[in-house]
Order: sequence, then structure tokens, then C-alpha cells
Amino acid sequence: MSRRLPFPPPDLGLTSVREDGRLFETGKPVSFRYVHNDEKAPNVGARFGQNVEPSGFYVQHVPDSGSSLPRGWSSGTATLEHPLVLVESLDPDAIYGPTGWKARLHAATKKRRQALSRYLMSLGFDSVVPVRGDGTTEIVILRA
Repeated sequence: MSRRLPFPPPDLGLTSVREDGRLFETGKPVSFRYVHNDEKAPNVGARFGQNVEPSGFYVQHVPDSGSSLPRGWSSGTATLEHPLVLVESLDPDAIYGPTGWKARLHAATKKRRQALSRYLMSLGFDSVVPVRGDGTTEIVILRA
């Protein structure tokens, strides 16, 4: 019989942040305006943690005041019902690598890509919100 480890583990780097009047905190619903680059990113493997990152729709939170978008970008609004909000990196000088949020999630779950997204969704999370300093970075709306 296997015992499921509690998730998230205490060393995962949970945090919260208030950005543009929105509170991003693990397990708390939040709605926001986003932008999304519609052009698929090139595959660079482990360089930016693509080999372990969760599958999903990657967006960036933007202020409510509208501005024109560059060609190839789209915008919308999203509501996260149960986000997982993490410090982007435990080492501010190394966003990617073993201290980055993607590597920490992989280390905590031993899962990557779609399997990681499915696992996080099975725990009730609908998104991952990395935080650097006083703001969010790339937000992942999970998809299996």
C-alpha cells in the first residue's frame, strides 16, 4: 500500500502577491485580464524548463486599461478558481534550473508535461502562477 505525500510540500515555495488590485494566492479565486502570444514557442528542451513544464495555456497578467497588442498576440479575461501560486525561483539569480518553479514541481511530483498537469488538476488546481518580486510572471492555465 502506498501513501500519498501531502501536496504541496512545505519547501515548494508557496507565496502570494497583490498585482493591479488582484490577489493571487494558492486556493483563492481570482479574475484578471491577460495577453497571450499566439505564436508557438520553439522547442529548446531543458534550457527554459520546457522538458518538465506543465501543459497548458500560458498567459501574462496585464492591467485592465486596454492598449494595442503586437501582431500575433491575443487578450482576454480568465478566472482561476484554485491556483497554485509559487515563488518563480528560490535563487533570484537563476530563474531556470533546479531552483526554478518548473524544476521544483517536477522534483516534488516526479511528473512532467501532461502528466504533471493531470496530477495537479487531480489535486484541484486549475493553474500555476509563478511570482517574481511583487508581480506574476507566466501564468499557466492547466490543460491535460
